[in-house]
Formats: sequence, structure tokens, C-alpha cells
Amino acid sequence: MYGEFAYIDIDKFIKEDLPLVFNQRIKKRLLDKNKLVFTDQVLYGGQQNMGTVLVTIIDPSDKWEGAQAAFGFVKTKNGYRFCNYSTIP
Repeated sequence: MYGEFAYIDIDKFIKEDLPLVFNQRIKKRLLDKNKLVFTDQVLYGGQQNMGTVLVTIIDPSDKWEGAQAAFGFVKTKNGYRFCNYSTIP
């Protein structure tokens, strides 16, 4: 969509992509604790803390592995701040 290495202007992201990321299915699943997994990572020799929220957006079945959305957060002195979004697969 944007190429392998891309920068997306925040105004363009909010206008064009945010409604795709936070659609009704994702919003509903974010409220279901059974669809969430939380992970923590310490990077760069303990200098950076990251958190990830995995949301199952399509349940697995005997015919398909399912799908998840991953929301990444970096820990700052003011709390966690959103820093990335990806999907699995």
C-alpha cells in the first residue's frame, strides 16, 4: 500500500487509514477480554519498554489460522504512547 519503508503523514493517516484500523469489528473485539493478549518487551539493553496488545479479529478454525491486529506502545515518562499497528498474518 505504501511501500516497504514508508512515512505516513499523521493527518493523512487519521483521515484515510484510522477508520480502517478502528472499524466496528475491532472496537467490539477490544471490549472482549477473551480476544486480547498483552505482551511486554524490554529493548536496547533495558533502555526502552514496549507493550503490545494483540486483538483476535478473526477467530481460528480448522480451515484457517485466524487473524490478529497488533497495537504497539512505547513507555514514556508520561505513560504508554501508541507507536505502531500491524496485522498477523
